[in-house]
Amino acid sequence: MTTRRDLLTGLGAVALTGGHAQAQSLAGLARGTNAIIAETAPVGRFGYVLIDYQSGKIIEEMNADSLFIPASLSKIPTSFTAMRVHGPRADFVTTIRVSGPIDDGVLDGDLSLIGGGDPSLDTHGLVELAQQLQAAGITKVSGRFRYDTAALPSSRWLDKRQPWQAPYNPSMGGLNLNYNRVQFRWAREGAYLRVRGASVSDGKVMPAPSIQFRVTREGDEMRHDIANGVETWTLRESLLTDDGNRWLPVRAPGAYTAGVFQQVCAEFGIDVPAPQASTVTLRGRKVAEYRSKSVYEMLRGMMQYSNNLTAEALGASAGSKDGGKPDSIIRAAGLTARRTAEDVGGIGGEGWNGFSLENHSGLSIRSRATPRQLAHILRDGKRRWGDPYVALFNSKTMNAKRLGLPPGIVAPDHSIYGKTGSMHFVRGLAGFLTVKDRPMVYAFIANEDTSRRILDAQFTPYGDPAPSAAANWSRRTKVFERSMLRDWVLRYSS
Repeated sequence: MTTRRDLLTGLGAVALTGGHAQAQSLAGLARGTNAIIAETAPVGRFGYVLIDYQSGKIIEEMNADSLFIPASLSKIPTSFTAMRVHGPRADFVTTIRVSGPIDDGVLDGDLSLIGGGDPSLDTHGLVELAQQLQAAGITKVSGRFRYDTAALPSSRWLDKRQPWQAPYNPSMGGLNLNYNRVQFRWAREGAYLRVRGASVSDGKVMPAPSIQFRVTREGDEMRHDIANGVETWTLRESLLTDDGNRWLPVRAPGAYTAGVFQQVCAEFGIDVPAPQASTVTLRGRKVAEYRSKSVYEMLRGMMQYSNNLTAEALGASAGSKDGGKPDSIIRAAGLTARRTAEDVGGIGGEGWNGFSLENHSGLSIRSRATPRQLAHILRDGKRRWGDPYVALFNSKTMNAKRLGLPPGIVAPDHSIYGKTGSMHFVRGLAGFLTVKDRPMVYAFIANEDTSRRILDAQFTPYGDPAPSAAANWSRRTKVFERSMLRDWVLRYSS
């Protein structure tokens, strides 16, 4: 099984020009729901809901209480929870502590790298930490170099039922780096094949001592092994045509981060020994810290790029802060589902029956949500945080052409913001719609259950099927979504 990711996940804002005089004629261009369903409805099950934001009343709905796999629409309750628990201005702190005196540049004691659960820590953050060590006068560590990952539950996969080689399915821990992925590079030099791995962040390329690569001519196409914090990716040579590179997930993020930090320190003339994982809480005098970007900024990136590690880290850290102390991704997501239902409260229909999350990213095929539930989470999010919450979803412009509207006929007081979610035979779209200054909330979800179950039954850890039927199904579903949005804009403009 593999998840289809839309790199840009929001629909963005419609801002189309036109005058009021034309508005009366727009309703005549609408085709009507029955015609759209007859012509473009996706094969399988689907449901949708359109809700008036001010009153919470249903404007239109079909199967609004049916439970579906939400895919990346799971990031909607994740964003709601992160805003509620952390607050938009909160950040995460990565800390370095020392346990002894500094004499003539030598730290006579241990140096500890303590993760704070930051999902956005990158190599440049490690550079800042090394610069602070340098400013503190440290040129050598005579004791141990230890690292602490206890700030978040550790998991080698975000979802074990997703491909193990997929970079969107990395590990998670309290100490993460460059979204826990490594770049594998290969180049042919005559009869030889040169391979290496690197930790890459915005052009900064560093060795990754904890990651090794092997190339074989026989055996499995791909295999991952880990021992004593050292990971080995084995790939069959037939996969490596010409020169190239690919991203692979990291499975031991603490060792990965600490190993890269050791290399960064060496660039600054700081001699740090090989890292050791700590099993106890590390203490000592703080000599350096790196503060992450804000939770709100992380959420903007999560929505724009549908970043799964960000979703899981923000969700798990919110669970710990919310008093649940979850010890796994699954339990953290379960806590988020319960707290969300409690906070949003009554929504009518079947309420919160069946609402469940197995992770925060949407990678799980076992999560369930209804269009009504997702729409009401969105509505409550806007009621609490206003336009800044809506702006989390504003990442890709949706113009008149994409909606199938003639240009220049729609007034500029219309807007559409959205978040997509997709995997093979699963598709969702939910967000905010304003027509003639009337704010509304919408949600679509579609599942083709039979094909989805067949794919799930065929799952293998390193498999990555991409059936053409899934792509065709997804295209039809997108046409349905856009046709409905277009019709709503036309009908409610008069």
